[in-house]
Amino acid sequence: MQVNAEDITVPWGRAPDPLDQQMQRWRIAVFQDMQAAIDGSKLYWLYDPIADENSQTSGARKGGPSILVFDTNVRCFVRDIQLSLRPNVEGVPKYFFPLKSPSPAGGTALVLCTQMQGYGSATLQFWRLNMTADGMNLAGPMMPLLHNPIPVGEDWIVCMREDAPELALLTGPGLTVWRINVDSPQPTAPIDSFGVPDGDMRRYYDGFIHGGSFYLLASTHDGTFDFSHVHKLDITGHNRMIPTGTRPDSMRGYPPPRKQAALDCTGGHVLLAGGELEDPNTGFVQRLVDYWTLNLATLEWHQLPGQMPLPLIEPRLTATNFGQVFVWGDFDQPLPGMPSGTHVRILRMSGMAADAPPSYGLSMSGGSVPPYPTSSPPTYQQVTTAPPYPANYPSSNEAPYPQPGSGGYPQQQPPPGAYGQAAPSYPQQGGFGGGYPQQQVPYSAPSSSGYPQQMPPGQQAFYPPDNKKKDCSIM
Repeated sequence: MQVNAEDITVPWGRAPDPLDQQMQRWRIAVFQDMQAAIDGSKLYWLYDPIADENSQTSGARKGGPSILVFDTNVRCFVRDIQLSLRPNVEGVPKYFFPLKSPSPAGGTALVLCTQMQGYGSATLQFWRLNMTADGMNLAGPMMPLLHNPIPVGEDWIVCMREDAPELALLTGPGLTVWRINVDSPQPTAPIDSFGVPDGDMRRYYDGFIHGGSFYLLASTHDGTFDFSHVHKLDITGHNRMIPTGTRPDSMRGYPPPRKQAALDCTGGHVLLAGGELEDPNTGFVQRLVDYWTLNLATLEWHQLPGQMPLPLIEPRLTATNFGQVFVWGDFDQPLPGMPSGTHVRILRMSGMAADAPPSYGLSMSGGSVPPYPTSSPPTYQQVTTAPPYPANYPSSNEAPYPQPGSGGYPQQQPPPGAYGQAAPSYPQQGGFGGGYPQQQVPYSAPSSSGYPQQMPPGQQAFYPPDNKKKDCSIM
């Protein structure tokens, strides 16, 4: 199964919508998180002005704490929804998660995680956000889900179950698990909390739940993703933590170690895209563009044929409740007419995810998602020799990205239906001063086996250090 990425950042080959000029500043913002609307027509971006300003990559803050609405057909930001958040009261926005069931108004229902810092300690609070049916506004004020915020240590993982409207928080020191109902009409106490003997949040890179168990992916002492094993824990905490080894891809071994990997989980598989490697001698950063899956039933890694069309800075992966997957992150080659610096890039994936996860009702009644990608060995594993990964870092003077207007880009046609209607014909004026060039081709074409023969060139780019707060999906 070939993995393909459609770059939906801008309407390639067409003039931008007039809204693009009005909302242009958001293209160069640094975002905390991204989730999709319940109907897939929009992407919601969580913005923290403090984090954006401290990133030193995109200039001053672009506004207050917000949810930005990106229309996947018009391919630009179309709305800025302000959030009533004060850093020392409600906290700063960190992550948000969609529910499978719609909001009372018929739109998307979201759970927002905020962090409050004070006098050497930190707490988390969780809020219910209900969107209007058109997805363009909040249907009412934010509602706290807890009577009292939960204290957290330096490292924590927060996640949403896929089989029930429940959120889980794992935090240090050591390891304590909190379970929270996110479908209550009023604030409540946590469903449950328990400590885990021998647990240590410093050992875990990220975590997911499948089949009633947490799977905590391992981390080395310096924060590098360790692919060799996972730590398994019953969701009720009744059993001890069990370290369990993973199995390599039969032809390609384990994924190369990395930091800043894009991870999410759907259909019983952990999805992995890209990441970064740093040369310990020179500090040179190499960005990876590969795709992998980890089958949580067999704990076997598989590399998927295909590669990201461009190497993103600290990529992120969002697996939606309707079966779609997005990979997104910052890129440091400017779009036409934009100032220098980083800008957000959005890739819509195909061939990477299973069917849409089942509804809450089907999950609770024993329904399951078909295995991914298939119960028989995929055809791309029939290659006899796996090309090796490069042993050294590529030269930084290679051209990393075709210059706008250089030609040779394949045209991307927009899907029908903007706001439920046919896609408009875009005016030739406004926006960034004309139409966008047609979509760029990948850095290097895949080999006949479907795998890239070499990594694209790495680049020197500053990005804020990882704050060690991680998120996961629960199945």
